[in-house]
Amino acid sequence: MTDSLGVKMYLKMKLLKARIGGVGGILKTLFHIVYWEYSWIHCVLQGKAEFEQEPFEAHRSLKQIRDLSIQFHAEVEPFVTSWTPEMECK
Repeated sequence: MTDSLGVKMYLKMKLLKARIGGVGGILKTLFHIVYWEYSWIHCVLQGKAEFEQEPFEAHRSLKQIRDLSIQFHAEVEPFVTSWTPEMECK
């Protein structure tokens, strides 16, 4: 398993492997964290409408989850960077 394709397949298998902790596996746990942190800021703190969560199957690679995180980060960054102490009691 010295070729890069073999290493990539091995790593993907490890990321998708079902585990006891978290939400099932490493990738599923990362996906869960990305979605729920965004949801908490978007819906709870900003008071925006709920959105429909895409299925995990649409994000079955680390790159896809990272891209989703970057997308969500761009959407909430203006709100987070404008945070004031008065907003703590919301």
